[in-house]
Amino acid sequence: MNKLTPTKRLPKRQSCQALSLSILTMMLATTASAATFEIPAVKNGLNLSINGSANPRLTTEYDKFNYTYGDPKIFGSNGTLADVLVNQDRKDSDEQLRLDGVNWTMLGVSAKQRITPKMTANASVVIEAGEGYVNNWGAYWGAWLDFGTYGEKGRITIGGQNNGLGVSQTGIGIVNTLTDGGTNINGRYMGIPNLTLSAYHMFSQSADINDNTKTGWHDSNGIAAKYDFEFAPRKTLSLAGGYSQSKGHDQIAYFNTSEKANAYLAGVSFQHNDLTVDLDYGKRNETYNGAVTHGVDKDTYGIKVNYEFTPRLQGSISYGRSQTDNKSPAPVQRLVSSKRLEPQGDQEALFFHEVKKDRYSAELSYQLYQGISLTGSITNLKTRNYTDEGEFSNRKHLTFSTGASFSF
Repeated sequence: MNKLTPTKRLPKRQSCQALSLSILTMMLATTASAATFEIPAVKNGLNLSINGSANPRLTTEYDKFNYTYGDPKIFGSNGTLADVLVNQDRKDSDEQLRLDGVNWTMLGVSAKQRITPKMTANASVVIEAGEGYVNNWGAYWGAWLDFGTYGEKGRITIGGQNNGLGVSQTGIGIVNTLTDGGTNINGRYMGIPNLTLSAYHMFSQSADINDNTKTGWHDSNGIAAKYDFEFAPRKTLSLAGGYSQSKGHDQIAYFNTSEKANAYLAGVSFQHNDLTVDLDYGKRNETYNGAVTHGVDKDTYGIKVNYEFTPRLQGSISYGRSQTDNKSPAPVQRLVSSKRLEPQGDQEALFFHEVKKDRYSAELSYQLYQGISLTGSITNLKTRNYTDEGEFSNRKHLTFSTGASFSF
């Protein structure tokens, strides 16, 4: 039962859901304020709103793997130089132009009910439809209470929307070390000017202790604080910090699921007129049951520069770094038994002493009309895996994307 199977994938559905939730939160925040169809005062102070979006785009991917260790012995006693050469500069993508996003759409329905002059109840359902197992995620819901005439005093949220701690300023996925997604209860206090205090509790994803395909974390708790210094209009400095503690599986069979994790993240954002600079720095420690490895330490940092050329044209460049350290990784020879030289499902940290990921990105967006934008982006993700003897392999994944965004 505890046989090591390197090709066994981590639950993609769960990891994609976590990413989707954060993306949906940003989408709701932008479309709801800029292009939402509202039905005001339906009954006794009840307001309804509907929003949606579709994002067709043309995408080209260049994916190349390179086995740099160069020793045929990694393939066993029958390993040859030919095995080495096959896995050097190995192209893993067809580099064809594809039309993505046409089979995906999002529709959101929100309701707001004024209970008292200082309290408002809100509820929202987001329906996401896509083709295929990974993209067809279904629906998410969220309910929250806003305190204050305009919700300026605080908020309590239940569900899977608007529930993150909001510490990361860059929004770069590989930099965020906190576990603040999933279905949780989130409380925010904003009664002190310019200060936001947040805390959350994430519930277990499944009651079945023998199922590690969808359980994820059994529970997670976190706190965060953010302070905004407002020097003048469009001249601000924001400081944010957060901590999360998570508990996972403790059964020896589940080598690829953490027992517990502790994470820290700090963020800084500075705006001066049309220029905004964001910085993130994070640390994370995950403890495993020792059947394969005992623990993984991760350090991350990132920077993002945004510039508003005109009210309609905006651009950004960003860089993110993630580095893991494992003192007792699983033998890399186990990868070769599955006829691969790298693990699937982002499990590199379990098999290598060090894993370094560098992500470079540039984006450009032009608002053609309210609710209609043209977008373009270039993203380059470099992954390097190290054993105690040096670099073992590296991978380069370059993505070009251009398209449009339609929202209402």
